[in-house]
Amino acid sequence: MTSKNVAVESATLINYIELWTLQRESLALECAIALDPQSARTIDTNGRTLGKGEGLAGSAWQQENPVIMQGASAFIDEASTSSGLPIKAMIAIPVYRDFTLLNVLVLGLSPGNGGLEIWTRDDRDELSISGSYYEGLKAFEFISQYVRFPKGAGLPGSSWKTGRPRMIDGPDKDPDFIRSFDRDKSTPTQCIGLPISRQYGFPASILLMLSDEGQPLAKLTEILHCNPKQTEAGEHLKLVDTHSGTARPWMQPIIESMSHHGSAMVFAEGELVPPGYRCGLAMPFFADERIEDVFVMLL
Repeated sequence: MTSKNVAVESATLINYIELWTLQRESLALECAIALDPQSARTIDTNGRTLGKGEGLAGSAWQQENPVIMQGASAFIDEASTSSGLPIKAMIAIPVYRDFTLLNVLVLGLSPGNGGLEIWTRDDRDELSISGSYYEGLKAFEFISQYVRFPKGAGLPGSSWKTGRPRMIDGPDKDPDFIRSFDRDKSTPTQCIGLPISRQYGFPASILLMLSDEGQPLAKLTEILHCNPKQTEAGEHLKLVDTHSGTARPWMQPIIESMSHHGSAMVFAEGELVPPGYRCGLAMPFFADERIEDVFVMLL
């Protein structure tokens, strides 16, 4: 079975998740989840490990940047076969604390309109696109190869300057999103900018993920700012949703668990998954050794 003859569609654009964790000199597959429209199925990891440069996750480790895979690919065919789902593209996202690799998060995308972009620093000290995947965004794709973002400009430049994740709802109407979707059949309703690693105080690259309301990346996407709060039991992270200024009560256990583990998390079942969702993932962003922001997706 390959990605060409699998016909099951996902309720979200993301339909496959892997979490790889660095253990000494290799990456170990901690979990793999296939997302059917109604459920999340855990796939046996079979004790899989990867060295630096091996597989999609190992490539992200070696390159110290996100890696996008699309089209005819053994990685995509393998994930499609093991999950029984159609996967059009995959992205491996390294998770760092300062310069130390913690995890590699691999996401598979089902057929549907959306996009992935990797923006990296070029010889003009601006951000230019170095990797991408688009569906339903042909004109946007053409324009993007000629665009450059100085530090602080647009969503990529903003995340590059601050070193913090940012999310825009309705990018076609947001003044900080300077590109247009007018000539495309799809109009993304959400754009997420994630800074990857830190070099001399700034990220090495910015990952942008776009999706429209017909098939969103996830059922719920949040970026949480974490402020340390000292209590009699010790220091805890107090959450602030960067969009609404508050945080839902069910988010606190996720962040406390992440604070304990100190790395990215994928949760398929149990008390961390609120009613109405199949699974979730949480990705930390650090200021020195402290978690400053958390990117949360519920699917």
